[in-house]
Order: sequence, then C-alpha cells, then structure tokens
Amino acid sequence: MAATPGPINVNTSFDGNEAETTGQKHVEQSFGTNETLPTKPRTWTSHQAICSTKATLATADACHRSTTLCPDPDQAPYWVMTARGIRRPGPGNWTNTGRFVCLTDAENPEPVLGAAQFRKLPIPAAALNIQPDPDTAGPTLVNIATNLYTTRKVQLLDTTVLGQPVRVRATPASYAWTYGDGESLTTRATGGPYPDLSLGHVYARPGHYEVGLATTFTGEYSVAGGPWQPVEGTAVVASDPRDLTVLQARSQLTS
Repeated sequence: MAATPGPINVNTSFDGNEAETTGQKHVEQSFGTNETLPTKPRTWTSHQAICSTKATLATADACHRSTTLCPDPDQAPYWVMTARGIRRPGPGNWTNTGRFVCLTDAENPEPVLGAAQFRKLPIPAAALNIQPDPDTAGPTLVNIATNLYTTRKVQLLDTTVLGQPVRVRATPASYAWTYGDGESLTTRATGGPYPDLSLGHVYARPGHYEVGLATTFTGEYSVAGGPWQPVEGTAVVASDPRDLTVLQARSQLTS
C-alpha cells in the first residue's frame, strides 16, 4: 500500500477565495456580475472525491482501496484536480494530477449552491411575445384572441462557491402571465407563434393594458466539473412588461 502523502504543493496561483495575478491580489466575489475574474489566464486547483463517478482516473479499484488510503478514519482521499491557462474553468477543463490528499469534511467543505445564491444569479428573462406585435403591428381588437407565447431556454451560468468554480443550469419550470385586465394564467406551456393560439387571451373591453410574464426556474449545479446536484429552491425572473392597446372593432356599411 502506498504511503499517505504529505501536503502536496501544486503549481497554482489560486488559494482560498483569493486570486493572484502578476503579483497583484484581488478578492473574488461569490455571485452575480460583481464577481472579479483574473485579468490573465491562470491555474486553478480543486479536490474531487476518489469515489466520484465523474473523477478522472477514479477506477473501481481505486474506489475500493480508498478506505485504506488515509490513516485517520475521519479523513477521506481526494484527487488533486487542475485547470490551467484559462480565466474561468468549466466542467470539461479539469485534469487529474494523479495525486491525492487526505482531508476531513471541515478541511474540504463541500460547496453548496443554496436558493438565495441561485436567486442572485443573473438568469436571463424569458421572451414575452405578443401577436399582433404592438410595437410593429399596432393595436389588437376586443373579442379576438391576442396571441401570447414565450420560449423554453435552459440557461448555463458560471460562478464560484467557497473559492471553487461552479456551473449552474437554470431550467424554466412554469410561466405566470398577467394580462392587465385582472386575469392571469400560470402554465408549464410556452405557447407558440400563430397559428398556435393555445395561450391566446381575449380582451372584453377596449383600453390600454400592461402584459407581464414571470418565469419560475429550477436549478442544478456542478462543482469543478463534478456531477449535477439539485438546487433546493427556485428563482422567479420577471420579463420586462409590454404595453398593449385594445380597440373596439367597428362595422361599417359600404355601397
């Protein structure tokens, strides 16, 4: 059995939540657009549990022997993973160094993306489409279905948690429409452009209305290229509302 290694010195400029670039140090924020990235590509390090199904070189034999690699029963073995020469590593950028360290849960806390952090991410809003388009085609008419629809688009975002790169996958789960006339609808359907009128709305009175759309997203996250894990909670993202004018149709006799 191989001896348990001491501290491993990895050639990296990454340490905790700090990044060093050309001799200057700046702190990385955790979420959203306030995050500061290094100005030049650098090397990142991370730890991956040996028994993880996503860890490179984590063979069945290594997983079987992992319980004997660390003399302390409170420790577990982790591969040392590196991503070199890039500003922000993604799931496919990590390489196993073939070396491992023995760490306790306190020494290698598992990054968790919670609901509050998920809601802080800049998830793009869903498109709010109206037919006829009030910006190009003008008003719509009472007692005739005005078509409303959106598109289902899964969003991928990158952030950091506890100094480790995290990729987030936000998936639309439901759509809440408000029509400005006191009516509303929550649905999983996206609708579609004409002739699909499945989400069409009929206005009974002429007037000026504000149409709104709020999309509820569920989330998953991957730490340092590891397996996808669910976010406990959802995020609601409102689209920019759109103004709509509804006119009363008038009949006119012609000779």
